[in-house]
Amino acid sequence: MSLFLSVVILIMCTGCGSTESKLIGTWEIYGTASDGEFSSDGDCTFEFAEDGTLKITEDGSTDVGSYSVSDNRIYTQCGSYTKDFGIKEITSSELVLYKLDNAGVEYYFTKD
Repeated sequence: MSLFLSVVILIMCTGCGSTESKLIGTWEIYGTASDGEFSSDGDCTFEFAEDGTLKITEDGSTDVGSYSVSDNRIYTQCGSYTKDFGIKEITSSELVLYKLDNAGVEYYFTKD
């Protein structure tokens, strides 16, 4: 019986990953929402690497910095740019962030 329960628990956790491991990769913004008003955006990507490196590319310009994840929050620093985001939702292909200093602003990303 204990072997059966162990297998069931293992199966239930398969595919479960930490927030940080789900974050790794390149995310392309497809929209923003401010106080419920959604608008389409483009030409901006966030690339999160396993080593804590962050590349933000917007309008052809790339900034390189760092990030860390703690308590469902992302802390970023690229040069003088420091922003902290809350993670509203994250899956293997969808990411929704909100500004910690203004929870009414959300950013919607997709990953291939």
